[in-house]
Amino acid sequence: AAPIVCAELIRAKPAWREMVDGMATVATQSAQLWLKEDERSLGWSRQLRLTPLRPIAYVAVKLVLAMVIGAVSVAVAFAVGSLSGAELPAHAWIECGLLAWACALVFAAFGLFMGYLLPSENVMQILGPVLAVLSFAGGLFVPVDQLGHTFATIAKFTPVYGVGEIARYPLVHDGNMW
Repeated sequence: AAPIVCAELIRAKPAWREMVDGMATVATQSAQLWLKEDERSLGWSRQLRLTPLRPIAYVAVKLVLAMVIGAVSVAVAFAVGSLSGAELPAHAWIECGLLAWACALVFAAFGLFMGYLLPSENVMQILGPVLAVLSFAGGLFVPVDQLGHTFATIAKFTPVYGVGEIARYPLVHDGNMW
């Protein structure tokens, strides 16, 4: 899609042309299981209130599950990268993977918060576009320095920019992150 959407920019900037030529794909595919009813309408929330389970424990279990799914996502992305010819020192694979996984906690908490804030049938309709825009604005799809100074300045104020910087740290900086 990048050659179609960014055709003028690709023609104008050699760095963009090189990036797009080297990019196998940025398309992602997601699978979701849609149930007719959500937890609230099935009475699960009421059932939980009748048990001695504390609400914080329920939230913690949901966050742990989200982190497990995040670990699988990072592992799959790294496996695809490795099989596609990406080469990194072993320590960089491990450090980048652990940092990317740790940063998933931000989005796990955000998703959980939005799941409680919004009606369940609307959560993905809202979060999908919001996360896509934040990912673009934060420099996950295109390096922010390729889009100009103003865009690079704005990108630093998005949460996705920080997550990307942390996850890429072992690749672009020497020494200790702290």
